[in-house]
Amino acid sequence: MTKKLGVLLVALSFAACSSSRMVQVPPRVDLAALGTIGMIEFRSQANHADLSQQTNRQFLTQIQAAQPGVPVLELGNESRVLTAIGSQELDPATLRAIGEKHEVDALIFGVLEAREVKPKVGIGSGLGSLNARAEIEGTLTAKMYDTHTGATLWTCATTDRRTIASLSVSGGGVSGGGSADAADARADLFEELVLRATGDFRASWMRVRE
Repeated sequence: MTKKLGVLLVALSFAACSSSRMVQVPPRVDLAALGTIGMIEFRSQANHADLSQQTNRQFLTQIQAAQPGVPVLELGNESRVLTAIGSQELDPATLRAIGEKHEVDALIFGVLEAREVKPKVGIGSGLGSLNARAEIEGTLTAKMYDTHTGATLWTCATTDRRTIASLSVSGGGVSGGGSADAADARADLFEELVLRATGDFRASWMRVRE
């Protein structure tokens, strides 16, 4: 008992002599250092045009919330921007031309992909129950380019899923859940993907020992 008490007193003494504090860690990407940033509307499947616009707005909102005052010029959709330059793809020469035309120092562009995952069906032991779940999977890939050199400055890719609907059948009856509206599930999914993708632009906190 005395030995245990001694160990406890030593531990308490050590804790009393040590302290820690929270310090802010700068964002991995300092947008202000890049100058004026151009942003092309994210590309998505033809039937998800509204999703592209919504994701674009959310991405811009997260950028400006993370680093207020960063100048961002919205350039419109990819097709319009490329047509104005007389190009068909974002190669280094096109990136430099966009920088000169719109006077931007960096360019952000992303691609959205959404697909419904093959429904999963599970049968319980003894064939007494059946469970089915339908999901939607989304991927957001984004890049930032230096418009003076055409080099890639930053890139990210994030993927997640949401349940659209679920169904359970057992001796007790039928029960269901999930999102009844696939559009709402898709919007929620990409809102989360944007939050993850913009993490490099936000400052964070960590505890350090003194």
